[in-house]
Amino acid sequence: DRANVNAQALKDVGFGIKDRAGNEWERRKKDAERKLFDLAGPVRDSILLALREQVKKGVVSDPDMCQCVRNRLEELVDLFWDDLLATVSKTMEDVKDVQLGNQVADVNILAELGDEPCLLGPRWWRAKT
Repeated sequence: DRANVNAQALKDVGFGIKDRAGNEWERRKKDAERKLFDLAGPVRDSILLALREQVKKGVVSDPDMCQCVRNRLEELVDLFWDDLLATVSKTMEDVKDVQLGNQVADVNILAELGDEPCLLGPRWWRAKT
């Protein structure tokens, strides 16, 4: 029976603290997400390093390949892999920022930013293509 319930007594013991509990939940959730991203970095790097070595091994696996070609191919894979690592790291940082609420990724919100281009001007045509 709800008529006999003392609402103040329930609040005193912790019922009805939605706002404070909700804020605490969100803070802890974002902290856990941040830790998950931080933990994933070293694992991702070690997997990519092992994958790079396997790619290099596969590229130069031809026994008839001369040493100068082997060296060039290994250097090419290393050069490509540096760019790949930079791209993956930047992408993961962007995803982390979006998940933690530090960056906006909603297309509708992004569309409202900036000035509207002049009708039939170069920026207007670029936006249409």
